Amino acid sequence: MYVWMNRVVGARLVDAIPCDPGWLVPAEEAAASPFDRGLLLGDGLFETILVRHGLAPLLPFHEERLAEGCRLLGYPPPPALGGVLEALISHGGLREGVIRVTCTRGEGPRGYRPPEVPDPFCVAALLPPSSAPEAPWRAVVSDVPTVPHPILSRIKHTSALARIVALREAEGRDADEVLFCTPAGAVVEGTATNIFWVTEGALHTPAVEATGCLPGVGRRWVIEWAENAGVRVHQGVFPLAVAGEADEAFLTNAVRGPIPLGEVVGHRRWEAPGPLTARLMAAWRDMADRSGPP
Repeated sequence: MYVWMNRVVGARLVDAIPCDPGWLVPAEEAAASPFDRGLLLGDGLFETILVRHGLAPLLPFHEERLAEGCRLLGYPPPPALGGVLEALISHGGLREGVIRVTCTRGEGPRGYRPPEVPDPFCVAALLPPSSAPEAPWRAVVSDVPTVPHPILSRIKHTSALARIVALREAEGRDADEVLFCTPAGAVVEGTATNIFWVTEGALHTPAVEATGCLPGVGRRWVIEWAENAGVRVHQGVFPLAVAGEADEAFLTNAVRGPIPLGEVVGHRRWEAPGPLTARLMAAWRDMADRSGPP
C-alpha cells in the first residue's frame, strides 16, 4: 500500500515514486516530523472523499472546502486533489473506497504561535470502505452544548477531541450518533453528520452561519438535489423540539450520503426511511454509480 505525500519525510527516497504533485511512499515507511504542528497541536485540516469506480464524484466540493479552510487558517493553497486521486488509484489497486487527505501547517517553533511562513505537510491514503452501523440510525443528544466559532465551525479541522469524547459516551447508550445543540437549545449537527428533517414535504436543516454547523459535502449535495427537484429547503435556527415534530429525519455525510434516522432518544421515533429520505438515498446511489463507466 502506498500513501501520497507532498514531500518525503522518514522514507528512503529510493523507495518513493515521484508523481504530479508530490510522491507516493510505501505506507510502512511513511512518517511525519515529530515537530509537525498537526501532530503536536491539531493544527490541520482534512477531507474524507468517497471513491466509486475509480472516481470521486464530489471531488470539487471537497477541493472548495479544503481551499477555503487553508485560506481561513493562513495556509498556502492546497495541492490539486485530482492528481493525488489518480496517483493513489493507479498504484493502490482499489477503485472503491475512501481517500483521507490531511494537511497541516507543518513544523513551527515551540508554543501555540504559528510560524510566520507556514510550510504545510500533506498526506493522503486510499482506504477500503469501512463498516458502519446499519440504517436506520439511533442518535442521542449530547449533554455538553456546542458554541459556534466564526472560523473553526466552518472548516473540517483535525482538532476533534470533543467529538471523540461524545462518541465514547454514546457507546454506553447504544447509539450510532451524537447530536450537538447550542447553549440555547438549537440543534446543530452530529459528530460526523449534518441533520435534516421533513415537515409537510419541505426539508429543514440548521443554517451554517447561524448555528455553527459544518458546511458538509453531503449536506451541500442534498440541498442542490432538492433545489433541482423542486423540494423546498428551509435553513435556520431550530429548537430540537421542532425536529422532533417532523414527519421523517435523516443524517448526511460525504461517504454514506443520506442516512435514515430512526430515533432521537428521549425525543422522537420514526418509521425510517421516510418517503423523501428514500428518494434521496436512491438519488445518491445513482449519483455515485454514474461516476463510473457507462
